[in-house]
Amino acid sequence: MRPRQGFTLIEVLVVVAVIATLMGLLLPALSKARHAARATACLANLRSLQIAQLAYANERDGQLVMYGLSHGGSALNAKLSWINDLGVYSDEPLSVKSPLDSSPYWSREDGGAGQTVPGSSPPRHRVTSYGLNEYVTPKPPFDPADPNPKVYDKAHLIKRPAATVQFLMMAFTGEYAGSDHVHASDWWIDESLPDAPAALASTQMQEDAVGGSPATAGARSNYGFVDGHAATHAFADVYASPTQNRFDPRVSK
Repeated sequence: MRPRQGFTLIEVLVVVAVIATLMGLLLPALSKARHAARATACLANLRSLQIAQLAYANERDGQLVMYGLSHGGSALNAKLSWINDLGVYSDEPLSVKSPLDSSPYWSREDGGAGQTVPGSSPPRHRVTSYGLNEYVTPKPPFDPADPNPKVYDKAHLIKRPAATVQFLMMAFTGEYAGSDHVHASDWWIDESLPDAPAALASTQMQEDAVGGSPATAGARSNYGFVDGHAATHAFADVYASPTQNRFDPRVSK
């Protein structure tokens, strides 16, 4: 008898089918693992920002950093931005681009599509994935119900720093994609529209960067807190109403 040569067609097809089945099972798992790794790296970036903020505050009687990048056509001073202030307080170059960030407004030099931010004047690109909560800056938020709002510009003025958001992820698209802060004071309409905060916040921040459906209370993103830690939360965990949220130091808990 002659020795057998190679595989039969049926055997080859069976092997191909088995490999295809295994790939179909493994690829989604690998995709989830890659996404989880990116989310973890993003948290590390936020922790680095918060640690740099702690070092900055330690030398300045608790001073918190300021924003300086505008949204839309509003005028601000980019030299005031926290990006400039915190850079010298990081052992490594400050990581201001999240591995989760898919914004098309990064310049080509920064690995983006090179599109300009809508409404920016003069036209500009995205320079950071992260932004400040306006409540904890030297400039108080506009609140029609409070003509003399308290300024929470120093860490020791915030009674619950572990429950108060300082850094978050800016929206990947829209005019806030070019900014370095959000206006959480704009996210509430009234009790008749309980879902409005998630929808309004989604125009300013990327509340689903980690997971969940966009513009919903269940959307998950990464947040940095005044005490120095960073964590992933659903939007409902950080904002429910003006009296129940983790942005306003007066009510955060």
